[in-house]
Amino acid sequence: MNKDNLRELWNMFPDRGSAEKKYTEEEILSLMKNRADRSLKRFNRSIYFEVIMSLVALVIILLAFYQPGAILFNRLVLTLITLLIIAYFIFFGWFYKRLQSIHLLTSDLRESLEKKIQLLNWFLKTYFWINMLIAPVIFPLSVFLGFFAGQTENGKPAGISFTDPVFFVLAAISLVLIVAFYPFLRWYIRKLYGRHVSDLQTFYDNLTGDES
Repeated sequence: MNKDNLRELWNMFPDRGSAEKKYTEEEILSLMKNRADRSLKRFNRSIYFEVIMSLVALVIILLAFYQPGAILFNRLVLTLITLLIIAYFIFFGWFYKRLQSIHLLTSDLRESLEKKIQLLNWFLKTYFWINMLIAPVIFPLSVFLGFFAGQTENGKPAGISFTDPVFFVLAAISLVLIVAFYPFLRWYIRKLYGRHVSDLQTFYDNLTGDES
């Protein structure tokens, strides 16, 4: 990409600074890299937010685990959820380390940005399908966990028969949650992560589209 093409691309951005100023090729590339870096920082903040929320959930689960009177089923479900959260931490840690290992280089902006975007898109798809595969297990277990916890708090023996109408109600609630989780997860990922990846993709498309 020559200097004229870079200047033409830079002029597309409304926050490019004074129109009077003449930028060198290196300055333009540096400014463009800074724009991409800002989107990546916003993406990283979304990761930090989710990790913090997961830590809060983990603390709540541990407190519930040691609650007096908790039955074996509830403890097993809470243990499973705890292990899943720990697995999420490992996954996020590995992904974050991999993402930071790909450096945006002014001298090689297009190629390094392309690698970042490929990894980010892989993360979005993997994160989505991991959650969708876990949902049919976690939602029913969580619904029944809440039901049994309510029985215990009310001094009733925890348990339910497969022929009990309440069982079918709880199963129906679980099914509704699983089905509703699909559009919610798509919205959640797009809101928390996807919009930042879209910004980078648009930036990349503009960068490659002006290449002669």
